[in-house]
Amino acid sequence: YHWVGLRNFVFIFTRDKTFIRAVQNTLLYAILSVPINLMIGLGTALLLNQKVRGMSAWRTLFFLPTLVPPVATIVVFRALFDPGRGLVNSILGSLGLPQPGWFATTDTALITMVIMGTWGFGGAMIIMLAGLQDVPRSLLEAAEIDGANNWQRFRHITIPMISPVLFFNLVLGCIGAFQVFTQSVVLGGNVGWPGGRTLFYNVYVYVTGFTSPYRMGYASALGWLLFPGILFLTGVKFPLARR
Repeated sequence: YHWVGLRNFVFIFTRDKTFIRAVQNTLLYAILSVPINLMIGLGTALLLNQKVRGMSAWRTLFFLPTLVPPVATIVVFRALFDPGRGLVNSILGSLGLPQPGWFATTDTALITMVIMGTWGFGGAMIIMLAGLQDVPRSLLEAAEIDGANNWQRFRHITIPMISPVLFFNLVLGCIGAFQVFTQSVVLGGNVGWPGGRTLFYNVYVYVTGFTSPYRMGYASALGWLLFPGILFLTGVKFPLARR
């Protein structure tokens, strides 16, 4: 080891094209996956907040996928989205619809990872369900008496009352999206196959520091950049939370 000053950071921002690709992949994944998971979690929580028999069993079933280990989930989804023998393309083919390459092509690999990421919406769902159960029933009944329909009650009462829960899930979702590692490594290896489309930031840090030629100093510089990046994006959300 030898002292290089700020040379690592200068190289990152001026010459490292892989850094740019990893940041782009990670940002795009976060922009797509976080809102989708929030909407699915909220929609499922609304369904599971009904007063019907057997609801506890349904809640358990919807939460169970969250407990599946990430590697097992990846193996299942890779089999489902196999371009040649996968169940998804078999169904699309029988319906006369196009059969994408999913994980195997640069155009669809990242989108398929976003689809796979929705498998773990159970954590957000449980938190939102708790928030929905804290909405005062008296407010909803008063609005119904005043003539508000289901959408109006949801828009003007439910959403404002659970806004802290939505904000909490938004922050955790963004942090989790920026820390994706296992899915990228298992599917794309150290190079983000195919064509670097599944190379995420955390994987690039790992590959730089723990594979030959073991550039630990450069990997440390990359790791430090992740901290202010997440801190900035999290801080931006707090002014929005007041609205």
